[in-house]
Amino acid sequence: MRFLITTPLRVFVFDAESGAITDILIGSHTGYYGLTWREDAFLLGRGSSVVAVGAGGLASHTPTRMDQTHGIEWVEDRLVVADTGDDRISVYDRGGMVLDDFKLGEDVDLIGDVPAGHHVNTVHRHGDRVWAVAHNWSKPSEVWEFTWPHLELVRVHATRAGWAHSIWTHDDDVVICDTAAGALYEVRSGERIWSAGHPDLMTRGMAVGHGHLAVGRSLKSGRADRVVNDGGLWLVDTQTMETVESYVFPRSGGVNEVRLLDGFDECHNGIPAPVELLDDLVAAKAEFGAADKRPALASREPQRRDPVTDRLERGSARDRSPAGTTAEFAREAHALLQRVETMARGADVLVWVPILSPGGGVRLLMSLLPALTGAPGIRSVRLAIPKYAMAPTEIAELTDAGISVLTLSDDSRRFAGQAIYLQDGSLTYGIQGDSAWMDSAMDVVSMGCTVVYVPWPHRQECPNTSLPVVCTIQDTTLIDYPEGLGAAAAAAERASIQRWLERCEATVVSSQSTVNNLVRLYGDLGRTAEIIHHAILPRPEIGEDQMPAERRAELPKRYVICATNISPHKNVDLLLHAWSRLARRTEWPLLLIGHGTEVVQPGTAVEAMANWRHAQLSGVAVRLGLGPDSGLMSMGYVPDAWVGPLIGGAAALVMPSFTEGGGSFPVEEALSQGIPVLCSDIPVMREHMSHRSAGAGWFDPMSVDSMVAAVNDLIDNYDERRASARNGRLDMRPTWHDVATEYANVFTRVVASGHDGLELSAVHREEAPASGMLGL
Repeated sequence: MRFLITTPLRVFVFDAESGAITDILIGSHTGYYGLTWREDAFLLGRGSSVVAVGAGGLASHTPTRMDQTHGIEWVEDRLVVADTGDDRISVYDRGGMVLDDFKLGEDVDLIGDVPAGHHVNTVHRHGDRVWAVAHNWSKPSEVWEFTWPHLELVRVHATRAGWAHSIWTHDDDVVICDTAAGALYEVRSGERIWSAGHPDLMTRGMAVGHGHLAVGRSLKSGRADRVVNDGGLWLVDTQTMETVESYVFPRSGGVNEVRLLDGFDECHNGIPAPVELLDDLVAAKAEFGAADKRPALASREPQRRDPVTDRLERGSARDRSPAGTTAEFAREAHALLQRVETMARGADVLVWVPILSPGGGVRLLMSLLPALTGAPGIRSVRLAIPKYAMAPTEIAELTDAGISVLTLSDDSRRFAGQAIYLQDGSLTYGIQGDSAWMDSAMDVVSMGCTVVYVPWPHRQECPNTSLPVVCTIQDTTLIDYPEGLGAAAAAAERASIQRWLERCEATVVSSQSTVNNLVRLYGDLGRTAEIIHHAILPRPEIGEDQMPAERRAELPKRYVICATNISPHKNVDLLLHAWSRLARRTEWPLLLIGHGTEVVQPGTAVEAMANWRHAQLSGVAVRLGLGPDSGLMSMGYVPDAWVGPLIGGAAALVMPSFTEGGGSFPVEEALSQGIPVLCSDIPVMREHMSHRSAGAGWFDPMSVDSMVAAVNDLIDNYDERRASARNGRLDMRPTWHDVATEYANVFTRVVASGHDGLELSAVHREEAPASGMLGL
């Protein structure tokens, strides 16, 4: 049996009897995905169009109207296309003219880098039906059933598969690749009928004939690594569903599509392959940006060499060495083997948090870390935090999620050197030690780990460790607003962040706005930062616990909430001035929640005024005549479980900050509950809100008059604003699984590069994947 196979940068013929691989096309400016044929031509997806290559070269092509073609199939003189980027199924005639379109949803597949569509990737006609596979990003995949040739929707079949691809219709049942699980899934029974047996392997691409099912094999990895990873193929007996043979294609890239060249392919159109035209396909290389000539390894044999296959794949092995191996290739192959071994083993992540930001920092850890334990390529997660910095219930929740929590303390019996706790009133938020303590603590808590992740690198030095370090620079607020720390401390922070950028193997930020700020401050060094958006709804459990009835009874019937703290950049001062000028403030009182905000409440004890900022805000509230009877209330710091219900019970939420790092958790929570938002008109919030359909009441955070006008506009048009916010609840948003997968891609990449001694260039880091879901 011979198969025609596509990978990101190759199209090749694989002979399962001899094991030989013959390259047809190598290199591409668009990548190779969909593949089909008719009697007189091969058809191959080329990014925004499909090209037909027949005798003598290019025969025809569709209009360049598509946004990433994936699965394609020639059916009864028509071409059916899964136009993934536009979230639609399209039908074209022989000349490339559009005959029909069916949109699976209202949006395109991606808005920016945020999943918004179904990621439809496969189409196949069987009898009077056309079947389409919807990957569905982080949600369970679906199979859409249409009539043929009218393309009318019959039914959407829900599945429990993840990142699904490819389809095989047989015996009144439908089988798809459960790509995330490395398995095959039967749609009607809801059962997995075959598995690769390893969590780091993916299934994608199927062909069925001669009593065998051929399944494409890929390694889970970020998109940047898919072009160099080993691909492969499993042959499975269709009667017993047992693996007969398994092959590895060294350095081929992950497998996208598999077609049977010899005989009837039950996963394809039943038309015999025009194999005599393969040379014409080679000759059309310029159409695809392919290489001018084939490399020395144009014909080579598969080799069972990566540890995942060696340990776990079933069936007999065909152990062959690639023909024409050079010393240079051997060195590259050895480095790649080490990389694959590291990725197969999984990363052991130490999350190093000697300073923990109250509120948002805790919410980030509680949302991200449980999701990270189940992310591809992550074997274990360990958290090191200051003693007393998290509540026992929060630590118990993390432990239940499989996270090992270690406390950093001043106990000289555990760590050398000296350390002191950092406190704000009664709240412990960090621990600071001398160099001996830092080195000792890192040595103890990092034992057995392969990468260190620092989610809050601010106001601390990069740890001294031989392990690769990844950090998330949350924002540049402490530098841009020196009044928070003082000029000298702000200058020290600027120098410190430069050292983090220079020292870390990878630096993550949560918005393009932060990248822009880093470039402004550090030039090209700031461009190395990778964006992982996580201004999304905190973990779903937040908000399920009920507030005590006596505290709930204190709330006014209607209120506008501001979830904040009293740092200068949060702009609480001007918000209070604006509320004092609001004529209807007693009907629309302002409720402040968050660390330090209790100081604006009349009667706050003098000892609670821990610093000048507390005293200042308390004085501002008194001078403006604001209090519970005149439009201002505060609850101070509240448990995480209260935040969701408090926002959900509000008439609106106001976010007055001068700057934020990646957006706003409170804004996201409000929009997810259908609560209207009043928001500072700053770049990062425009970036955040560009992914939401609900409108916001924008205002200039430097202008009290602008704030007052925005609040009055909300009140005057409240029904319209509330309806817009409610409709926005249906917006598709990333999940914490998506975010964790993006972080896992970064961690596994830097672990692998450190393991084989290869440095990642700045360009490589910039091109690292920004979308977490693996699969195409």
